[in-house]
Amino acid sequence: MSNFLSSVSHETRTPLNAISTTLDLAMRDETLVNDIKEKYIKLPYINAQLQTYFINDLVDYVETNSQNKIALTLEVIDIEDIIKHVLEL
Repeated sequence: MSNFLSSVSHETRTPLNAISTTLDLAMRDETLVNDIKEKYIKLPYINAQLQTYFINDLVDYVETNSQNKIALTLEVIDIEDIIKHVLEL
């Protein structure tokens, strides 16, 4: 299972990285009108980021389960920032 997941995650991450980088550059491009960014670039940009987080979490989960251990990490989070991010979706 680990080899399969490793292969799938690599095949998924490679094009996703290209998409994310292109969208990131477009979001930072000061020559693009903000309306264009909001209407056509922002949502795919956010979704590409979320997809990357999902793939990373999936790989971490499978690796943790394959080693028969679960690692928990406590971290301080800014709940207000998370809520703002969710509301922007």
